[in-house]
Amino acid sequence: MKKGFVAVAFCLTLLLSACTESTPPSDAAGVGKVKDTITQNGYIMTLNSLERNKSLGAGKNAKEGSIFLFLDITIVSDKEYGVDINPNFSRLRDTEGKTYNPVSGKTPALSNTNNLGKGDKIRGFVTFEVPEKATGLVYEYIPLSGMLLKFNLS
Repeated sequence: MKKGFVAVAFCLTLLLSACTESTPPSDAAGVGKVKDTITQNGYIMTLNSLERNKSLGAGKNAKEGSIFLFLDITIVSDKEYGVDINPNFSRLRDTEGKTYNPVSGKTPALSNTNNLGKGDKIRGFVTFEVPEKATGLVYEYIPLSGMLLKFNLS
């Protein structure tokens, strides 16, 4: 009886650990650059432009030693049942492995949209504040599906 219980508990532990184990995002689509379009898993993403500025306007300046990056992004859905868009799926990574999350910034901002229908498109800015000395910046977009779209900003 005890051996059977231990065997069942062991199997359940294996099953649960397999379900909760996270896999790193796949970057099978490769790495784009400004003006490139990347297509992966129903997302067609274009990094239209990149602008660097010390100010957001209206008296909002970057912290000392930092700069704002404004990424103008277009996303088109190529999935029959739609794709989810959220600027919080975005991050920047530098050569030291540091990551930077979006901040409120340039408008119109990329909006949070659930189930963007096939053929529909959305365009907006994602803003980051990063150290001026940050190098090798890469924009990463990681929706809940876990796949990865990457653009080299260098």
